[in-house]
Formats: sequence, C-alpha cells, structure tokens
Amino acid sequence: MDQEISARERIMTAFIAKLEEPRPSVKGQALLPQLAKYIDGHFTRVCSFYDRKKLLKNLESDTNYYLSFLAKPTDIERIAVSELTKAAGVNRTTFYKLFPNTTALYDACCEELTQKFLEVPVPADKTPEGMRDYANALWKITAQNETLLFSLSHRVNKRAMPYHVAHRVFAHIDASLSAAERASFAVQENLATGPELFSTWLTQITVEKLAPGLYPNQNLPVYDPSRSLIENIASCFEARYGGNVEFYYNMGIAALRLLSQKRFYDVKLNEFCAAAGYPRSTFYAHFTDFTDYVMKVLDNAVLVCMSAFLYFLEQTETLTPEALRVFRGEMSPYKTDAVRAIFVNGSITYLLGGLFAYLMRCLIAEKEKADGRPCSGEFQALLSFYLAYAMRLFMMNYIGDMTDAELFAKRGELERIKEKLREM
Repeated sequence: MDQEISARERIMTAFIAKLEEPRPSVKGQALLPQLAKYIDGHFTRVCSFYDRKKLLKNLESDTNYYLSFLAKPTDIERIAVSELTKAAGVNRTTFYKLFPNTTALYDACCEELTQKFLEVPVPADKTPEGMRDYANALWKITAQNETLLFSLSHRVNKRAMPYHVAHRVFAHIDASLSAAERASFAVQENLATGPELFSTWLTQITVEKLAPGLYPNQNLPVYDPSRSLIENIASCFEARYGGNVEFYYNMGIAALRLLSQKRFYDVKLNEFCAAAGYPRSTFYAHFTDFTDYVMKVLDNAVLVCMSAFLYFLEQTETLTPEALRVFRGEMSPYKTDAVRAIFVNGSITYLLGGLFAYLMRCLIAEKEKADGRPCSGEFQALLSFYLAYAMRLFMMNYIGDMTDAELFAKRGELERIKEKLREM
C-alpha cells in the first residue's frame, strides 16, 4: 500500500513537472519581444501608470512564464505515459493500475489540490470574526499553491479549474450549515464575502505575475472629497494630458448618459460629440477614437477610485452619507444595468485585482519598514481579508447594491479588523 501511495505521488509530481516544463523553442524565443510589446501596449492603453521597467525586468528573469502565454495550452491527452513512467520510476502496469489515462491523472491532481482547501474546517461560529479566520486560512493555501493553481489552469486545456475549487469550497461551506444558519440573514451576510474574496485572490495572482509594479505611488492623484467622482476624474485627465477640465467633465457626463442607454460598441462618435456639446475636431484634438477615450477613462477612473478608496480607509471620520453622495455624484441618475455592468464585468475585476495587489504591496512594505522585519503570514492573510472586504463594501455601495445605512453598519467590523492589524 505504501509503495502504491509512493508511486501515485511520484506520477503526480512527474505530471505537474511536465505541465511546468520550460518550452523555450527558437520560435517562442523569437516571439518574446513581440509578446513584450503586446503586454506593454495593453497596459499602456488600460493602465498607463504601470512600471514598465519592472515588467521588462520580469520578462528577462522569468522568460518561461511569459512564453507560456504564447504556447497553446497543453493537451493532457497527448502527454506520453512512457514519459511519465520514466520520470516517476514506475512501469506502465503500475501507472494504469492507478490512473486509466492522463485525463484521470489531471483530475486527481486537481482533486488533491482542492482537498487542501476542503481540509480547513468551517468554523462552528459563523460570526464575522469566525468567517474572517476561515477566509484567512483559505488565503494562505491560495498563496502557497499559486504556481500549482496556474499550472492546472492556464497551462492545460481546462482553464476553469480555479473556479472549480471555489465552487467546491462554497458547496463545502453550504453543506456545513444547520437549518437555523441557512435561514439566518446574519449568517448569510457573513458568508457573502466568500466568492468576492476568492475571485480577488485568483485575479491578484495573475495580475501580480503579469505586470509587477502596477500602480506606482508617485502617479496617484490627490482625491478631493468635496467633488464628485466625475469631477475628480476630469481633474486627473487635465493633470495628465493637459486641456480644459470642463471639456473632460462634459465628456464624462455624455459618456455616462449614452452608456446607460446602449452598449459601448453601439455608440457613434457623432452622437457622443453632440451629447457632450463639442465638434468632432475638438474630440480628435484629444483622442484618436472613442475606444481610446474609453480606455483613458478606465485608466483615470481606476486611479481616482484607488485614491478615493485609500482616502475612505484612512479618513474614516469623513465617510459620511453626505460624502458618499458627493463621491457618487452624477452617477445616480444613470444607475442602469448597462452602467452597473461596467463595474461588475471581467475588466473591472482585472483592474481591481491590480489595485488589490498594489495595496497589499504598499501596506506590507510600510509595515516591514516600521517593524524592521518581514511580515508574518498571519498579518498578510488578515490584511488581504481587510482589503478585499473593504473593497467589496465600497463597490457594493457605489453600484447601489448596498445602502449607506448598511455600509455604516459594516464599518465597525472594518475598524475592528484594522485595530487587530495594528496590534500584530
């Protein structure tokens, strides 16, 4: 039995090594500068404030990671059993006794990783504190196995694996609930952060690896709490690109109005300019086309939202219903499904993943500088929960899925978590 377990482990290890095997072909190496240019162009359009030097340094130091984006996902059915048995030091009979084929082997590797998450006991106490500690334990496993998560998703032709893990974890939690807990609104509220936390962590892993140094400190705008979101974004535009702040403000209002009525690719430039009250020539003096405008809006909106989020985290006494209404400003009349979709689609999750990674990096560096030693895993886990939870509340309130009163009721919990972080 022990020999079978040992053989199983060796085969699975050989399989994972095969998935992570470097594939620096001559053709791939030649394409790497092209990939670098593409990645750089993408972040210049979507997040032009990222650190290009760090990206290029990462491309040089971790070539195989970036080459993996050029290669097609590994077809696990085509991995030769003979290669795996040779690497594992077993014969084919032993392999087929344990696994009928390489697909079954892949499923076993996924299941073994999933079990690491399912082994964390769901707390009997479903209070915010209990669920926070549970989420922290899941975060540690995510951080410890990020390479394996990536290998079992991106590097194979079954990319939904991380979300399979999330689904199993949530089913595991649900199965642990008593009838009273399932009917309790308070318990359900405490469990609700789970999907957002997990998706944020998974997004962070990809963003942090793909574009290290995203969101450098020096490019954050100064957030003005007395002005609306659109006014802050317009000021950010003016500071970065020049021009008139009133022009950017009117463009923002016109964009909101049109995008609340129709899809992005259905908006015509003529109607956009007419809605903003400017001729096409004025628009083209600032932007190449409507797509260029929207990408720059996302770019600056993320910067401003980041500054606003940090402001509200640090200046908790100013987080009043009145201040929140000023922040939301002109968005209120345009809170349609189309506008809400902008904030809940994959692109926003991707950008928020970068924001999450940036905040984690900054706050950990600040803590380590103050303490003169590396941060503990416990501190990082609690910090990740605090940021993800606060971001969820912030965005839920912003898009109208959480009232000001509900947000204020949750603020006390955020303050308790922050106090615990200060004590660590």
